[in-house]
Amino acid sequence: MKAIEVVRAVLRHQRAVVIYGFGTEGQRFLNICEALAIPIVEIVDDQVAAQGGRAVSFDTFAAKNEVDKSVVVLCTHSPERMRKKLTERFPAATWLPLSAFQAYEPTIFTPFMFYEGLIADKSTAHI
Repeated sequence: MKAIEVVRAVLRHQRAVVIYGFGTEGQRFLNICEALAIPIVEIVDDQVAAQGGRAVSFDTFAAKNEVDKSVVVLCTHSPERMRKKLTERFPAATWLPLSAFQAYEPTIFTPFMFYEGLIADKSTAHI
């Protein structure tokens, strides 16, 4: 399934979401999902879980083995480490970086301030 199809499925409530990474971007994404009534299966973040926060650790999530039922959204500026850990454990997992939602619907999933203006039409792009 192509990334745009996965984003559309989430927005139509046809796929639930696992938020992987619960820093600033993960929290912003959760708030938007809750406002849009997008179902959240789990929030995964080792550091937040260790501090007694709302998230569970990756190992706790992996033990549940529910990754096939949802879309794992990598909520970080550099998703490669998360992607590698996820796909090593679950090679067939459906995952997207948060930027896929930001590119598809930037008025709802506003880009992080460092990336504002990067998605532009040809009349405003400066390359």
